[in-house]
Amino acid sequence: MTKRAVIYARYSCDKQTEQSIEGQLRVIYDYAQREGYTVVGEHIDRAKSAKTANRPQFLQMISDSTKHTFEYIIVYKLDRFSRNRYDSAFYKHKLRQNGVQVISATECLSDNPESIITEAMLEAMAEFYSAELGQKTKRGMRESALKCQTTGATPPLGYKWGEDKKLHIDESTSEIPKLAFSMYADGKGKKAIADELNRRGYRTRKGNEFKVSSLDNMLSNKKYIGVFCYGEDIEVDGGCPAIIDSETFEKVQELLKITKKAPGRARAKVEYYLASKLYCGECGEKLIAVSGTSQNGEQHHYYRCKGKPQCSKKAERKSYLEWYVSEQVLALLNMDGKKEILAQKVIDAYKAGMETDKVSELQRQIRGVEAKLNNVVDLLIERRTDALLKKMDELELQKSELEEQLRSAELAQAHIPTKQEIIDWFDKLKKVDGAENALQKQVINTFVHKVFLWDEKAIIVLTLNNTQETVTFEQIRDYESLAEEKQKPLTSTASGSCYECFGTGDRT
Repeated sequence: MTKRAVIYARYSCDKQTEQSIEGQLRVIYDYAQREGYTVVGEHIDRAKSAKTANRPQFLQMISDSTKHTFEYIIVYKLDRFSRNRYDSAFYKHKLRQNGVQVISATECLSDNPESIITEAMLEAMAEFYSAELGQKTKRGMRESALKCQTTGATPPLGYKWGEDKKLHIDESTSEIPKLAFSMYADGKGKKAIADELNRRGYRTRKGNEFKVSSLDNMLSNKKYIGVFCYGEDIEVDGGCPAIIDSETFEKVQELLKITKKAPGRARAKVEYYLASKLYCGECGEKLIAVSGTSQNGEQHHYYRCKGKPQCSKKAERKSYLEWYVSEQVLALLNMDGKKEILAQKVIDAYKAGMETDKVSELQRQIRGVEAKLNNVVDLLIERRTDALLKKMDELELQKSELEEQLRSAELAQAHIPTKQEIIDWFDKLKKVDGAENALQKQVINTFVHKVFLWDEKAIIVLTLNNTQETVTFEQIRDYESLAEEKQKPLTSTASGSCYECFGTGDRT
């Protein structure tokens, strides 16, 4: 019986030549003649990586397998077929469905169990080699960087790569960074600099007009003072010729720091842990976040009733109120007479909140995505389009996200906490410092549902089936009196310095 076969050959980069293909074909044809295979076709991918299945001739060969015009695919080595274990297994499975077997001309394999294991090992080794090659490439780039040679990156404006693979000044563009640095050092803004560069007809490396963002990397690039930089840890002084003098460069860096700090202060955020949980006991309105600056320049943060000035409820200091509420919640959780009751409520809430059918639902969704993915792959075998490739990427991402959710759901269902485990957790909370901001945030976010505030007391409503506790504010009022004696009044409590808190309650 005639054993019909096609040949698949590939080389991975343009640094290899047709000689690599010729060598593969010579070995494969010798093998086919020796073993009695009749070669009925060739599929050759030039400068294509085996890590991806996006190879025109490869996909054409898979598609042709449905026509049953050949029973074998002969490759020089298995890594010519694929270095990705998933792709290799996937496409070999499709080929087997079409009655086609992949054979290596240089690696002697048969259909016995030992050969199947050997094939899997060879595929794994090929994938390992591919990953190792990537690491070697990165090491090679670092070595090049240490020698101040090109790593494949585009040179900054004003430079070009020389025959020695090092940076040299490009006289045709070197005036661009000189002008930019000079103008910025003289106090000109980035917008004015970009406009001037465009007015003079200069363009970016990509041939576009300059924008403010076009100057961000340029003005902080140390290569312009002769320091060759690569990554976060390689800096070689004198590694390239300087275009900008050090004095101008340092002045520009100082100005960049100033302009960076200014908006940073404006965007400084303070997190209000009780935001959207506080309600005025007098009028029922929410408490909002306010801030002010004392005469000594120190900033302070408060919660104030939204109903002011009509409402008589006084403002509460953020730091002390959050500490006091978290302390009271911790004390409530650790009352010996209530720990078991609260622990049972936690378990009930856990069971009620956990979707018991979540695992099966996620499994169903994953099967649906896999079915769609298989359909797309079948279409790709028939005809390759960018739209189909994009769709395949989207479906693979969706499947990955669903599988991550499934793992979490399976873990959640695997273990429902016991009453003793929750009591032990309460005991651990009792031993930690309630003044720690991280703990305050955790306790408030986890257990506090609402807090109703009066001037002398508060009702704290917990998330545990609306368990609530009334606490008085003696400590808060003592603290307020002491603070007022030590501190001058605030200079700014205008309405413009406050805002309503939703979510994090950040102050901007």
